[in-house]
Amino acid sequence: MKQEKHYHVKTCRGWVYAEEAIHGPNNRPTPTYAVYEPTEEGWQDLNQQFLQVNADLRRAGLEVVEAPEPVCDEGSCSRVAALFAAQDIDILHALIITWSFDHYTVRIQQIVGVPVAIHTIPGIHTGSIVGGQQLGCILADLEVEHRLFYGELGNLETSQEISIYAQACGLQRRLKGARFLMLGRRTPGMTPIAVDEVEIMRLFGARLVQMGMDEFADLAAKVSAAEAEAEWKNVSAQAASRSS
Repeated sequence: MKQEKHYHVKTCRGWVYAEEAIHGPNNRPTPTYAVYEPTEEGWQDLNQQFLQVNADLRRAGLEVVEAPEPVCDEGSCSRVAALFAAQDIDILHALIITWSFDHYTVRIQQIVGVPVAIHTIPGIHTGSIVGGQQLGCILADLEVEHRLFYGELGNLETSQEISIYAQACGLQRRLKGARFLMLGRRTPGMTPIAVDEVEIMRLFGARLVQMGMDEFADLAAKVSAAEAEAEWKNVSAQAASRSS
């Protein structure tokens, strides 16, 4: 589905900025896969656990793309990575069934290039928690965005936390290439509010567009009061629907 981009202008104490409202799906599909090591205890339950975690994620509002096979060796790793690389995604979801080699998920992430949600589950003998923590340490050393989650399968709270993280990653991705409008100059004597354009680009991938008051006044003069009122009602309705 093609996304339409609209720009709304807001004012506050002489500052004006443009926010990019993207109409279309709020979330891209979330690819999910299970990782295990055949020599570790607990891998025999992976099919049931994989079905359960995907059901949990769907209950939390995510559209799920399931890997057709678990990742446990170089071949399965390459096939799953190729599948996900062909998807338009914001995040990877790795269910750590047992302790497993960390380089599988590292390899998939290198190919796909999105943040990783590491999902660990209880089990004192399976090593899921240890495997997840080990993977998290490696991703941290590589400076790859990731989050470690822990919880019983079937626990909606855990899947909701993953859903929130997926939405945040999607929002950050959609901000890349966006443009923010800055009207005029900052208020004298208010040094802390000075805008660091490089930092904004580093964090969000967005850039600032400068506009003088004369340019803004010319644009505003071309918009009728009826058009402005209709647009304001549209923006207000969207804000109300998203906060409810």
